[in-house]
Amino acid sequence: MFLDADEILTEAFKTELREKLEGNSDCLGYWLRYTVYFLGKQNKGGYFLHKLALFQVGAGEYERIDEDQWSRLDMEIHEHPVIEGKVGMIRSKIDHQDIRGINYYVTKHNEYSSWEAARFLKLKNDSKATGRWSWKQRLKYGLMRTPWLGPAYFLGSFVLMGGFRDGTRGFAFSILKLAYFTQIYLKIRELESAGSAEIKPVEKSHLV
Repeated sequence: MFLDADEILTEAFKTELREKLEGNSDCLGYWLRYTVYFLGKQNKGGYFLHKLALFQVGAGEYERIDEDQWSRLDMEIHEHPVIEGKVGMIRSKIDHQDIRGINYYVTKHNEYSSWEAARFLKLKNDSKATGRWSWKQRLKYGLMRTPWLGPAYFLGSFVLMGGFRDGTRGFAFSILKLAYFTQIYLKIRELESAGSAEIKPVEKSHLV
């Protein structure tokens, strides 16, 4: 199980985790769900954070991405492992408390958007990688070359996912996400116009 320094195991999560691992489940991995904090308070809606961060060693493959320039942040270690078998979900949430402030948040997402744009251009011609995308990834990457991904995320986050329940915080959170996805779109266009994005297939390495 991968656990970040700002992620705290709740009692409810530990109880459900114990039940899953001691039961007769045939799952080789589990999606984990997390709370989201913004402006010092836990969000009631607006964004559902989950990662495939618990799995049996040797149960599949893990993405290996060769980058020309690595960032100082952490998006490169948040790639999903590809599990060769059944994957379940633990519904009790891990408490994710990122308290580093708006300045860090904006800086981080500027770095993330640059990385996502370059990675998209490397992946789009890799049929092996695209063939394993989930329906959510297909939707995201299908809209990524259009200016509609940002507005679509805003509507989904603020309206469909209940971000309005967080009032002005929820509105601001959704606006920042709209800006993030719009940055990705613009950076893809910039890279394509400059012809500076080198397209390489994603390599895979077995879990050890």
